Amino acid sequence: MESSATQPLSGVRVIDFTQVMLGPSATQVLADYGADVIKIERPGAGDLSRSSIPDDPDGLDNPVFRSLNRNKRSIALDLRKEDGKAIIYDLVRGADVVVNNFRAGVMERMGFGYERLAEINPRIISAFGSGFGQRGPLSHKGGQDVLAQALSGVMRRKCNDDEPLTVYATSLCDYTAGMHLVQAILLALLQREKTGRGQEVAVSLFESMLAMQMQEAAMWLERGRHFSWGSYPLSGGFETSDGAIVLVGAFKTNPLRDICAALGLPDLSLDQRYATFAGRSHTRANCRRCSASASRRTPPSIGSPGSTNRTCSARRC
Repeated sequence: MESSATQPLSGVRVIDFTQVMLGPSATQVLADYGADVIKIERPGAGDLSRSSIPDDPDGLDNPVFRSLNRNKRSIALDLRKEDGKAIIYDLVRGADVVVNNFRAGVMERMGFGYERLAEINPRIISAFGSGFGQRGPLSHKGGQDVLAQALSGVMRRKCNDDEPLTVYATSLCDYTAGMHLVQAILLALLQREKTGRGQEVAVSLFESMLAMQMQEAAMWLERGRHFSWGSYPLSGGFETSDGAIVLVGAFKTNPLRDICAALGLPDLSLDQRYATFAGRSHTRANCRRCSASASRRTPPSIGSPGSTNRTCSARRC
């Protein structure tokens, strides 16, 4: 394993006020690449993720907390008291970055806003991750992954319109915003090499999710239609006869020809119903039914563009 002295961020000190996932995932990346990350926690309770798994045998050091806080040091401070604040100010004098994911205005009320910290250390970089940004009608609201999924429209992105709205089970928004926060911090460190001064950088869950939908936004603004890679006519997951799952991401010029070759089927792209993308989209249910049946090696029933069904001519389905 590479020693911390030779890693890209060796010599960089980070004061980490973050908790849960957005902030900790960002500071963990910094720590993984050599930064000295000092995590500030509440006495007796610590990071909220320490208590996120009730009755875990490891208690406050449960797997969720450990997964987000490796390679960090930790100190418990009561920041309501002057001696706790004095310790923070002393740490800031020798630090490069201060990171928080409180609601907008909390750091300022505690006396740790960027302007105050810059008076102590002009080279300090203050990095802020929130739910909805520093300004605006929702800036005072607490951020949460599922809220960002819903309010940004990500939750509406489905493969099929008839599927119900569901919460994406993995913390998509937290992690994405966390990685955007890493980028912001690294860029601020790079710019500081040119200017000699720190700065304030900020990301939000909401804005990160909007940025993730750049392709969908461009298609709507320029073509006036919805766009979803998951709704492509030949893409999806299909069960096989032995219980395995075949995953198909069909984005090539003629994916149907290659799929048929892989499944040992006649080239259905020669069929006029499926020869073009528009045709395959129009008969998407039929395409998927044929693909699913072929992956299970059972005779599929394929519908014509009208209402009449017929058996697929692929004898090896």
